[in-house]
Amino acid sequence: MALLDIHLFGGFRLIPNGECKQTSKIARSAKALLAYLLLFRHRIHSREMLYGIFWADHSDQRAKSCLSTALWRLRRVLEPESIPRGTFLLTTSRGDVGFNCESDYWMDVAEFEEKTQSALSRPPESMTDLDARKLEKANEMVTGELLEGFYEDWALIERERIRSLYLKSLAHLIGFYKYRHSIEKGLACGRKILRHDPLREDIHREMIKFYIKSGQRGMAAKQYKTCAKVLSEELGIQPMAETNALYEQLSVRQPVQAVFSPDSRIGQSPRFGDTTDIDEALQKVHTAMTQFDQMREQLIDAVAHLERLVKK
Repeated sequence: MALLDIHLFGGFRLIPNGECKQTSKIARSAKALLAYLLLFRHRIHSREMLYGIFWADHSDQRAKSCLSTALWRLRRVLEPESIPRGTFLLTTSRGDVGFNCESDYWMDVAEFEEKTQSALSRPPESMTDLDARKLEKANEMVTGELLEGFYEDWALIERERIRSLYLKSLAHLIGFYKYRHSIEKGLACGRKILRHDPLREDIHREMIKFYIKSGQRGMAAKQYKTCAKVLSEELGIQPMAETNALYEQLSVRQPVQAVFSPDSRIGQSPRFGDTTDIDEALQKVHTAMTQFDQMREQLIDAVAHLERLVKK
């Protein structure tokens, strides 16, 4: 066991030296400061920047006092007399502050990010059973929202980033299960994604295909109707032609061809051919915008990773 275990999913728990500490006993401002230092652990933060984030409505003198008090409270928990000063909390000669990433610690969010990003670096069809199991284990760490109860801007942004990574990892697993014909596992991942984002038509479509593959035509039809209902109620649009085609084949009980074909990829870019159907055109715009947002998130993640490497 690490000298310090940190859990940020589904609440905030610290376990120094195997002894669970009640974070409720730590002042709210100190707890928020520690959470910030942990999430942005690859940086050293100037005191002026921390003043602006946590005590912007205070005078400089008051903000300085609040930061000093928060650090003192955190050291009492993280670095008692038996732990050398600086083991977990670093301060430079200029007074800048950071978390010591070289210390003996384990954090669920860090473990989740590392394992997930490693798995996402290879296509689903190239993953081994061991790769899939590692990604499954990483997803099991997500026992709740990141930093539940924190609603500061920086916490909301990080929560959404981690949520996006979680959904991306589930979609990656769906791709793996599709190639391995692991129907029940694929359906389970699809349900998890739709609980967070019910407008993901690509996931509804993959679930319909899983049901068709397993001979559950009734469930496939039910999934289609769920998809059509949520798109209509939330966006005022109809399912895409590709989704409708699956349902039409179900209705006439024709065999659905190549439901797991290589061209049928999750998040595949829509083809913009000639169309006179306004609803279909609107759906294509919606799908393209969704995929643009996903690619933008990947770019943000890549730039952040590059920045971390440069700062090491």
